[in-house]
Amino acid sequence: MRQAVNYQLEAGTQEIYCDDENTATSLQALGVSASFQYPPAVAITALDEAVAAEINGRFAQLTITTDSSRGKCSPWLGHGWVLDFGGEARVKPGQKVSEGDSILEGELRSIRFGLQAARGVYSSALQGGTAITVRSDSQLALRMLTEPGFAPPSASRFCREEVARILGYTRDAQVRFLWVKGHSGDPHNMAADRLAVLARRSREAELSFEEVQRLTALAHQDVLNDIRRSRMALAA
Repeated sequence: MRQAVNYQLEAGTQEIYCDDENTATSLQALGVSASFQYPPAVAITALDEAVAAEINGRFAQLTITTDSSRGKCSPWLGHGWVLDFGGEARVKPGQKVSEGDSILEGELRSIRFGLQAARGVYSSALQGGTAITVRSDSQLALRMLTEPGFAPPSASRFCREEVARILGYTRDAQVRFLWVKGHSGDPHNMAADRLAVLARRSREAELSFEEVQRLTALAHQDVLNDIRRSRMALAA
């Protein structure tokens, strides 16, 4: 501290910043320009740059795995997704329910919900700062998103509207769409499927809000545990 103070006295260009009021007062009594209220501009700039670099590093890569569930004779579509920014603490599961007519509509809507969830976690995720991989087990949904003009007979107006929304969301994003085989042991796909089924069945059973919250918390914890165990198995 003595060296820093002597240097500051010689330079005489920046006020010394202390995070302790007593220290600042003591330095002021020695004739040193010191403050405990705010850091100098150069420190603020350095801190902002360090924080930005840390945030960009944490959210540089993102894998979104989505799935949908539709029951027989049910108007409800369940949607599940898993956001994986890399690292054990950066997995964010989620689910939702909506009304719909086909599983293709559900698969596309799940992708949109997953992208919206990613933007909620990191606001710049869809602005080009994050390399995003969207994984789905629906080949038709992915073809509609990657092959302009492609529309299977099962594609309704709602499916086409979902495609337009997704392409609009990802217009400025670094995104690629990737097929993953469903029910093949992929932990993220299995997790997204489980969450989609939970969302749909909870609505069909007309469960209370409190019960849905309880089941959701349990499901999310199980999903995180399963993904953690799969990573440990791969590491071994």
